[in-house]
Amino acid sequence: MGAIADRVVRGRFSVVRRVAPALTLAGLIVGSTAVLTPSVGAASAGSPVGSVSVKVDRDYFGDGTYHAPSAGQAGDPAQPGMDVTATDINGKTAQKITDAAGAVTISAADGLTPPYRIDVSIPAPYSSYLGFAPVKSGGDFANATDFVDPSNGTNVSLRVPVWDPADYVPAGTQLAVPVESNFGPGGLSTDDTSLVTTPNSPQGAVIPVAKYQDTGTTFGVAWDKTKQLIYTSAFAKSYAPYGADGSGAIYTVNPTTGQSSLFAVVANAGTTQHNSTDLKRDNTFQPGQAPSDGFYP
Repeated sequence: MGAIADRVVRGRFSVVRRVAPALTLAGLIVGSTAVLTPSVGAASAGSPVGSVSVKVDRDYFGDGTYHAPSAGQAGDPAQPGMDVTATDINGKTAQKITDAAGAVTISAADGLTPPYRIDVSIPAPYSSYLGFAPVKSGGDFANATDFVDPSNGTNVSLRVPVWDPADYVPAGTQLAVPVESNFGPGGLSTDDTSLVTTPNSPQGAVIPVAKYQDTGTTFGVAWDKTKQLIYTSAFAKSYAPYGADGSGAIYTVNPTTGQSSLFAVVANAGTTQHNSTDLKRDNTFQPGQAPSDGFYP
């Protein structure tokens, strides 16, 4: 195989000089025939390189649309401390961390050759609770991995959303609401419901899920979405009896089956007692006589 004669192809093609058959960056030479391909996406030598601005925001609304802070409204605030890596066409990288404004800028001074791959990642300790928020087509936010080309002085902006998934619930979520005291000066009510679920809307059925004989009066409520259980804790209030496990009890309730179980008993949660002989005369019950009586709002 002979050498290839000098030739220059104008445009965005590589220049081939006298070379032995080999694989080049811009083309594949097979035998004595040169097959040239364009240097796709690479900036022409000497052309200006624009900047790439990357902003990371907390998508508080969870709707894929950026809401700028305004008077009296927090909007979607900036998220500092996020890692941003830009990788150019040659594999060279520039690594930066978002500032207090949630922003970084990759400029010509970083010495990269467009186009770039942009990767945003969530480092510790943020990774223990933050995740990337959903991105919708036509929305204001970009994916955590994206590709940009600031060739020919073009300036590019990306906005990437993060959120705490624990802050959000699906549409149609049910609310769990404790029902306080079925006792009063007038006597004992026939309704023994201590906890109900109801839709998060003005209309919908109220479903009893726990009874007083199982939990007593409760106030605090939490949801375990992994185990699909409601947690609810004892509450100190006149005419509102504790459950069988007293003032420190925390119960789990299965909203589907209505089964209640004791989860834990917090030690030293108070010793104030109701008038167990006649709850109609429980007006002397004063929460706070002990260092801690039940769990308070």
